[in-house]
Amino acid sequence: MIRWLKKSRGYTLTELVLVMLILSIFGVTIITLIQSGSHAYQTIIDNKNAESDARLAISCIGVRVRRNDITGGVRVEKFPQTNVNALVITEEYDGVKYDTWYYYDGQDLRELSFVPQGEALDASNSSIIASVKSFSVEYLASQNAIREQVTYERKHQGQTMLKTMTGMIMLRSDTQGAVTP
Repeated sequence: MIRWLKKSRGYTLTELVLVMLILSIFGVTIITLIQSGSHAYQTIIDNKNAESDARLAISCIGVRVRRNDITGGVRVEKFPQTNVNALVITEEYDGVKYDTWYYYDGQDLRELSFVPQGEALDASNSSIIASVKSFSVEYLASQNAIREQVTYERKHQGQTMLKTMTGMIMLRSDTQGAVTP
């Protein structure tokens, strides 16, 4: 056995350093690939979430307008705290009229629900519908329609772009009192 130990040769320091260098290069390459793949995946997820929020905003407004498309049920009015156009849905329960406001606060599309008509609006009681870059709503009298527009951020090849979705809701009700431009 002693003879066998004397005949076996170990690895030289040069061989060990060379193997460690090759493994280090391989490890750094793998880590770089994983990080870039992870970054690309996160960008795709962020873009899909932003687009999903924009679609949610368009869909939510469209459903609410269609559901309340009666004379006096839908109007566009300036939201007092932001002074931008907001969609107002009026509903009546037990003889009392309530307004639900859909407005953009500079960061999010928000809903302020069931405010009795004539009462002051308290934006702190509102809830977020979707996080979007901008939201606008307007009444088009010539078409008896409401146009809504949502802008969201999309990242592509390291640049941030703004994308816009527009929805057009044709009203069935007459415009007498239905919408206030």
